[in-house]
Amino acid sequence: ESIVDEQENQKDENIHLRRFLRVLANFLILCTLGGSGYLIYFVVKRSQEFAEMSQDDLSWFEKNELENEKSIKNATVMAYNEYYSNYSSFYNTTDVPPPNIAPADAIRGPCWETAVGIEFVKLTVSDIQVNYLTILIGDFLRAVLVRFLNYCWCWDLEAGF
Repeated sequence: ESIVDEQENQKDENIHLRRFLRVLANFLILCTLGGSGYLIYFVVKRSQEFAEMSQDDLSWFEKNELENEKSIKNATVMAYNEYYSNYSSFYNTTDVPPPNIAPADAIRGPCWETAVGIEFVKLTVSDIQVNYLTILIGDFLRAVLVRFLNYCWCWDLEAGF
């Protein structure tokens, strides 16, 4: 027990390496957060530019990026039209007051943040799956190679690999 304690005391911890790694980790985290902020800014700016352009100037991909916004707007317009038709047929009048809807309750559908979040979730899940599969397949292949190459190798692979 005293030998183990003596060995632990003799370990030379490099405090400068630990500080460098902490600073590096914090820098990478800040870069990631800054990159995600720029990505959000870029997506908003791009969608605003596409909204101002004519449909003839846009490519097929750019036109399809706007389809979600158009479908959400169409659903909102359809909901308001249904309100007006139901109100006018129920009260038998064409003088329909505007619907009493708070701005927070308006039908807007999923916003662009939701789409970005969904893509991040897809990316994270696929990354985790690839990591697990790589680990499982890599360990399996290494075990098979060590098992069968151990007989014809110069030293004991199972002891060191």
